[in-house]
Amino acid sequence: VKNDSLLSDILKQNRKLSIFLPEGYDAPNVKFPVIYVLDADGRDQHVVPTARFLFVNNKMPKAIIVGVFNIDRNHDFLPDSSQNATSGGGADNFVLFFKNELIPYVNKNYKTDSYNVLVGHSFGGVFAMHALLMDPDLFNAYIAIDPSFWYKNQMQVKSAQNEFLKAKNWNKTIYITGREGGGMKDMGITSMEKVMENSAPKDLNWKVVAYSDEDHGSVPFKSVYDGLRFIFDVG
Repeated sequence: VKNDSLLSDILKQNRKLSIFLPEGYDAPNVKFPVIYVLDADGRDQHVVPTARFLFVNNKMPKAIIVGVFNIDRNHDFLPDSSQNATSGGGADNFVLFFKNELIPYVNKNYKTDSYNVLVGHSFGGVFAMHALLMDPDLFNAYIAIDPSFWYKNQMQVKSAQNEFLKAKNWNKTIYITGREGGGMKDMGITSMEKVMENSAPKDLNWKVVAYSDEDHGSVPFKSVYDGLRFIFDVG
């Protein structure tokens, strides 16, 4: 894993990145999909070995993994502020950061094949859904792990209902996970699943999965494994 960083004009910050390059990266004429991981400080430690395990076992292609470290995660991940997240509201800007700065930077400096995946947990899962709804072309696939769809009276569930009516390129994949039982309802995932059952565009490839015997902190491990299997669907 190598350390990198990007000075962002949009965010007015220098953002730390970790870049994992797979075996065989230096071979001529090879290109790789990119998995962008939010909350790199905690998520990198299991996403990198999981992806590596999967490609070693021919369950997904080799991939570059870009971990994005936090400065103010509430600000970046949440579409609006609230009493318990007063700095929220920077999600639109964070979408622009990915679109105009980070993805072009990675494409320019690394051997990418233009297939991009976004992985986010909790508020990061809110951001993954926000990116899909606002600008579906930004990524090809999304993994939203135990996303906090309860946030601000389930504002994102209402947003999904509205955005799904609009003509956009919905030919994307999203894998949403939660915890079996009350966890699905408490997180607002049950409400989002209903909206998706009733309103998701036909070409959106989606799945909602509830895991038993997991908590909010442990559910990412299985979610990433199963989510990458679902997205790449090989073997």
